[in-house]
Amino acid sequence: MRARVRAGLGAVLFAAAGCSRGSAPAPGAAGADATTPLTRAVPVVVQPTVVAFWLRGSDTIPRAEARAARTEYLRLVEEVSKYLSDTDVQFAPVEDDTIVVQLAGGIQRIIMLTGLDYPYGFVLIDPGYAEEFHTGLDLLEDLEDAIVDYFGLDDGQREARPKHRIAISGFRPHLVAVTPRRSPE
Repeated sequence: MRARVRAGLGAVLFAAAGCSRGSAPAPGAAGADATTPLTRAVPVVVQPTVVAFWLRGSDTIPRAEARAARTEYLRLVEEVSKYLSDTDVQFAPVEDDTIVVQLAGGIQRIIMLTGLDYPYGFVLIDPGYAEEFHTGLDLLEDLEDAIVDYFGLDDGQREARPKHRIAISGFRPHLVAVTPRRSPE
């Protein structure tokens, strides 16, 4: 019993010490690093969106190649942003490896961008449907064609195209009381 109490007390003290030491200084405080964001919000997609991502994993690419890829990526980001400006499709450039997709009913699911072929590219997301990944650097025309096909931007195409809906079941878990078995005496 004493060992449990000591272990519990040790865990509480360890947690309390960790909470007080790791806190970041307030913005503008002495010693705060202005180049590092203090908080980063995970993007939540609730409507058709093209997400442009550039992850920290790109640091493993040789410097000259990464610089050239970053330049081309930024050019594509600008062009795709212009292309989507007169549509109902949103555009979101991110540097996080996680995206949350929220359906109209409040159900959320997570898309992880780590472990893909390239640590940069584009994800086409329409909540309720399977997302489409375009990693690396596509030609602008190919990316525009993919956007038109995925979101059905051509006249009449939205109703005619078969989309692959993500299965959302109406299953609601119910708690059932379980009584322990009694051994025959």
